Amino acid sequence: MMMRTTIVLALLAGCPALPTSAGLGEPEILAIVADPPCVAPGGSATLAVLVAGPSGTLVPDRVSWSVPDGDAASISMTSAGAPVVDAGATATRGTSVEIDVDVAIGSTELRGFRTLAIGDGCANPTIDAVDVGGTVQPPATTIDVPAGSDVALDVDVTGGIASTGIVSWYSTAGAIDLYRQTPTTLAVTSQPGAAVLYVVYRDGLGGVTWRAYAVEVD
Repeated sequence: MMMRTTIVLALLAGCPALPTSAGLGEPEILAIVADPPCVAPGGSATLAVLVAGPSGTLVPDRVSWSVPDGDAASISMTSAGAPVVDAGATATRGTSVEIDVDVAIGSTELRGFRTLAIGDGCANPTIDAVDVGGTVQPPATTIDVPAGSDVALDVDVTGGIASTGIVSWYSTAGAIDLYRQTPTTLAVTSQPGAAVLYVVYRDGLGGVTWRAYAVEVD
């Protein structure tokens, strides 16, 4: 069943400085993901950042991760180059650390941060289905939408609860005025062409997940 409860904006771990534009007119950090979204003392989590702009998902020229001095964790890099945060063995369960990320795309510099809880037994949520215009869309598909139309958007997730979770929608296919709730509506541009649609879900407990779709405005 699709989520029919409006999800209220809240401040939560995962990406506190949420983008303010749903239209992706310029590069934005849409999500900062830790897997798992918490880390036990002596444990580690893999980090990833989702950056998108008018042309879709962007591969940054540079991504730099850091932990402010004084936090009981350190950043290390695996042999494959994937960013990993390692919690110190003496880190205290129930506390948290701040993870900062700096991203460079050409001359554009972006900065984001998230908090990472020291603990265990956590997992990122899962987006089970995205409904566009009344049709459930499988992953990695191109969505066709009519120019000048209003298209309903909805999402079904596993993990998190409606009272703390946030859905955020972004698209270059048109305007999403109520882009931090679900269900919502995409007012499709009257100009045909290729566009993108993203949905990001934060469960309010540090967990983050997202999906991206190519859109063709007919």
